[in-house]
Amino acid sequence: MEVIKRIISDLRKGENIDLYFFAFAALTLAALNGLGLASRTLVESVTLALLGLLAAYSLGIRDRLNSINGKLTGTSNLLYDGLPLDLRDAAISNSKELLIVGISLNRTIMTFYSELEQNLRDGQKIKILVVTPNGEAAKLMPRRIYRPITSQRLSDKILDTLLTVCSLHSKTPDRLEIRTIDFPIPFGCFASNMELSDGAIYVEYYSYKTGRDLPCVVVSSRKDPYWYGVYKTEILNLWNAGQEWHCKSNRTTT
Repeated sequence: MEVIKRIISDLRKGENIDLYFFAFAALTLAALNGLGLASRTLVESVTLALLGLLAAYSLGIRDRLNSINGKLTGTSNLLYDGLPLDLRDAAISNSKELLIVGISLNRTIMTFYSELEQNLRDGQKIKILVVTPNGEAAKLMPRRIYRPITSQRLSDKILDTLLTVCSLHSKTPDRLEIRTIDFPIPFGCFASNMELSDGAIYVEYYSYKTGRDLPCVVVSSRKDPYWYGVYKTEILNLWNAGQEWHCKSNRTTT
C-alpha cells in the first residue's frame, strides 16, 4: 500500500516518471514473453531500447552528481586552516584600496605598520574599522575570548591601535580613513580592491570560548561572485554603521 501511495504521489508531482516507465515497460515485456505473446524480435528490440534509455538516464544522474560535487568542492576551496600568508601579503602590498576590520587590530597594525606607512605614501587608500573603545561592545567582547582579558584591557588595546593609526593618518590624512563601531564584530578581515573587478576578501572568524581557530574564508570577485557579493555587503554594512574617529579631538583620550 505504501509503495502504491508513493507511486501516485510521484506521478502527481511529475517525479521519477522515467523510472516508472522503465519498470512498466520491462514488466509488460516480461509478461508478454511469459505468455508467449511477444516474438523474439520484439523482445530484443524493446530490450535494446530500454538499455539505451537506462544508459541515458545514468549519464543524467552522473552529470547531476558531478554538478553537486563541483559546488561542494568549490565551497571547500573557500576555506583555509589559517589566513594564507601569501594572499594576505599580496592584499596588503598590491591593492589600490584596502579595508581592514577587526576588534582591536592591535597585533595586525603593529606587525604591518611600516608596510602600511609606505603603501600610503605610494598612493594606496586604506580604511580601518575597530570596535569603539569603552563602548558596550568592548564590554561584551571579553566574554567570547578564550584567554582572560578585562574590558578595560581590551579598550586600552583598541586605544593603542587608534593612537598608532592616527600617527599614520597625520602623514597621509587624505588616504587613510578610521572608524569605530559599537558592535561586537564577529570576524576580522582584509578586503582588497573591494569595489574593483579584481577584488578579494579574506575573513577570519572569532571563535567563542575555544582555543582553536575557526577556518578562514577567502573569496574573490572573479572566482566566487555570489559569496563575494554576500561578504562585500556585510563588510560595507559594518563600515557604513561605523563612526569616524577624529584623531585630533580624541587625542586626550588616547
